[in-house]
Amino acid sequence: MPLACVLISDITGSTQLYETASNQIALEQVSKVLARMRQIIESTGGKCVKSQGDDVLSFFESSEQAFQAAWTMLNESWPAGLSVHVGTYFGEFLNHENDIYGSAVNTAARLSSMAKPGEILVGDRGYDDLTPESKERLLMIGEIQLRGKANPTRVYS
Repeated sequence: MPLACVLISDITGSTQLYETASNQIALEQVSKVLARMRQIIESTGGKCVKSQGDDVLSFFESSEQAFQAAWTMLNESWPAGLSVHVGTYFGEFLNHENDIYGSAVNTAARLSSMAKPGEILVGDRGYDDLTPESKERLLMIGEIQLRGKANPTRVYS
């Protein structure tokens, strides 16, 4: 099975935007953010798999590339009070019918759903492969038992 660093980036604040602005305005703003996230992913060596709702599923050959994409996203000036939160995990995945599946995808999804607005959560294997400079930007938040995983995962923020 191929190995890669899976990155799931999700927009924070889109539900509130749809409630306070017209659907058309909210859709325009969310679409701008999704398009920019895809640009960032591709410019750092990643491959966008799909967007579903207000998130983007992608993968990278290296954890460092994924981290650089995530870091760029977090430091971007997003419109309309929107922000991004990200989960990344390095591991095995399956590529099937223009989608990806497997433990790395599931774990990245769990981490992304736990991340706060403006936060990157990186799983253990991805952290181990980062450059010293990137590691300095993160702190271990603990060993977390993620739903569906047999063993706790060391998570960094």
